[in-house]
Amino acid sequence: GIRRPSSAELASLASAPPSADYAALSAAVLRAFEKGQGDFRVVCLRDTPTAGEVQEVKEFSVMAALMTEWSEVFGAMLSHEMTEKTSGKLEIRGFSVEAVGAFLRFLHSGELSASPGIVVEVAALADKYGVRPLQDLCAIKAEETLCAQNACEILQAASRVGAAAAKCRALEVIHQNAKQALRGAHALTPELLDEVPSSPLLCISDYTLAEVFMEWADKDLSNAQGHNVGNLMQVHVQFAALTEEEYSRVQVFSKRAGVLDEVEKLRRRSKRGTATNNAFNTLWEEHVQQFPGHEAPFLGYWLNVIPSRAAFGLTGGSNQANQLAQLSYYARGELSVALQHNDDVRWFMPHHSVYITGVFLLGSLDQGSRLQVEASTDGVSWQQPFGPDGLKGPCEQFVLTECRSKMSAKWVRLTVLEGNYADGRLHVHGILQAA
Repeated sequence: GIRRPSSAELASLASAPPSADYAALSAAVLRAFEKGQGDFRVVCLRDTPTAGEVQEVKEFSVMAALMTEWSEVFGAMLSHEMTEKTSGKLEIRGFSVEAVGAFLRFLHSGELSASPGIVVEVAALADKYGVRPLQDLCAIKAEETLCAQNACEILQAASRVGAAAAKCRALEVIHQNAKQALRGAHALTPELLDEVPSSPLLCISDYTLAEVFMEWADKDLSNAQGHNVGNLMQVHVQFAALTEEEYSRVQVFSKRAGVLDEVEKLRRRSKRGTATNNAFNTLWEEHVQQFPGHEAPFLGYWLNVIPSRAAFGLTGGSNQANQLAQLSYYARGELSVALQHNDDVRWFMPHHSVYITGVFLLGSLDQGSRLQVEASTDGVSWQQPFGPDGLKGPCEQFVLTECRSKMSAKWVRLTVLEGNYADGRLHVHGILQAA
């Protein structure tokens, strides 16, 4: 059989420098752990549906001397008359069997091999029992492996074990890479799945989000957690923000996924509008169609633009008529006016509103410059489709940034939070609706 290493050999393993003897001893310790030749038991427990009751899932046989060398917490448990010492076992609950196994394997080998989600749980175990080298190793592995494809797995694990920093980092990746990351979100619990698509920081259009939900239904991925794709669409997708072409594609997906009836009901309840890549210029086109001879002014009934600076667009020798024309050009995104730090411009549509699906900046943003785009139904309460950080430089010109709007906005505000925006123009993409 395999000889179990002595206490003295185990005590030297945690601090021994790499060598041939070290490698041989490490391999012997690991084989002994895998064969269950320990002198102390670690029992993995799981909560049952019955309140207050737990179920023993798996028992590991470990080497107490080695565990105490890695952890002062284990040292205290096994050197004082505590429950763990008298019973000869440690009970761990709230962690998966895979995570507990990987944690104990590290204590017997100094190596960590686990999926990204399990690494998050192992980090929480290392923190709980004071194994600092393992905490550091988990932090390095988590940062190296975190990506859009596994961000939801990491989010789920971090939420389960209360790892706030890991959860925050996973959410950042999901928000910034929503289309790729959300393809794995079907594995999230209902509570987390409600939290993620509801976030204003999520960079995704309503159509793309609907496409992701349809993919889950088509591949039967949503059943494991009991998600209802029809309900998810109702809560998180604004059908009024879909173009006719986008809705036609959603119909095809939903028919294949078996949720066509729910999708058609949601579409019938939504108010239709006009798809636009520049909402304010679309208003201008409607104005010209109604008044081809410009008998009535554009600014006023159709659109109002309100700059924060009295000298906004100052051109020196221009007369009032030219200034009004220039303001109209700027309002519909055809004339550039430089915006300085703390400038803000508000557009108000008295008789129309827009479901914003994206914002197109015609100019570039330098490093250190930052803009905020906000939307409102009343000009008092403002939503931030791009989150509190807004749009940051450096950013090239002619860039479209997608977003979702929970309401049809009558007001849009552009603010220069840092630096400047030399071009000053903004095209609002979305679905324009008459009031």
